[in-house]
Amino acid sequence: MEFLTGTWASLLPLGELRLVKAAPFDGCSPLENAEAASGAIVVTKRGGCAFGDKVVYSQAAGAAAVVVADMTGAAIQRIGASAEQASAITIPGLMVSKATGDELIGRLDDGFDVAVTLATQPGMAAEWLELATTEWPEEKNDAAIVFRQLKAKNAGSLERLAWLKAELKRRYPGPAAKKDEF
Repeated sequence: MEFLTGTWASLLPLGELRLVKAAPFDGCSPLENAEAASGAIVVTKRGGCAFGDKVVYSQAAGAAAVVVADMTGAAIQRIGASAEQASAITIPGLMVSKATGDELIGRLDDGFDVAVTLATQPGMAAEWLELATTEWPEEKNDAAIVFRQLKAKNAGSLERLAWLKAELKRRYPGPAAKKDEF
């Protein structure tokens, strides 16, 4: 699972922890499932309030960390908090891609017990930043060249490849000229 951490100082929890869906799911008010969230990693969706608010409410419920699932399909980014919030936050907050969020939330919604171990992967922020700031050409044929270069560079990450394919379809709707062109 690829993720980018919040901009405040906090350490990732060690070991495998339960994943619990925030209630309310947007995480924008005190958690109604604080007992379940205590000691767990809380997953919430992007939107509705500031990232810092989501982390503050989850921390108040005793969560060990917060995972914000991107719901927009954008490249993942580091999440921030106000200066006041950042000085009070002691747990990590992180963002995962829409595909990863959909998978985690789907498993929870299907009644599965989900456990997660968080481990950093050096260079992840730079890779996602490059994807987020890529300038896409207007012409689809030129875009195919950019896509192939990025695809080769990100071949080791299924999450970045899934995002890249979705971004290409969003920017250039319609069928690809050749099956393997995009």
